[in-house]
Amino acid sequence: MNNLKVEDLKNFLPCKECFIAEPNRCVSSICASDLMSEVLLIAQKDGIIVTNLLNIQTIRTAEMVEASAIIFVRGKKPTKEMVELAKKSGISIYVTDKGMFETCGMLYEKGLSMLT
Repeated sequence: MNNLKVEDLKNFLPCKECFIAEPNRCVSSICASDLMSEVLLIAQKDGIIVTNLLNIQTIRTAEMVEASAIIFVRGKKPTKEMVELAKKSGISIYVTDKGMFETCGMLYEKGLSMLT
C-alpha cells in the first residue's frame, strides 16, 4: 500500500492544479478511461481518474466512485461549472499536457496500481 496523497501529485506530475479539495486525502489506484461506464465498473474508492473526457458527467462519475482526484490529460481544461461541482464533491482536479499513457506511467512509478 502506498501513502501518496492528493497534494503529492503536483510534486512529480507536470500539471496545473485547478483545485485541490482535500490535500491530505490518500490516493489508492489509477483508473484511466474516456468511457465513464467503464470507470463505474473498475474504479476504486480514493482512486485517480485519468481521462480526456471533458464534461460534467466526468465529475458526476467521480462522485459516484468516490474518487480522490481527476487528471485531465492533453491540456484539456475543465469548465467553471465542472470545477465548482468538484469543489462541492471534495474531488481534486489537475490538468496535464501529457498524454494518458505517460501520465499513468508516472503515477504507476510512484506505487499506484493500474486498474483494468
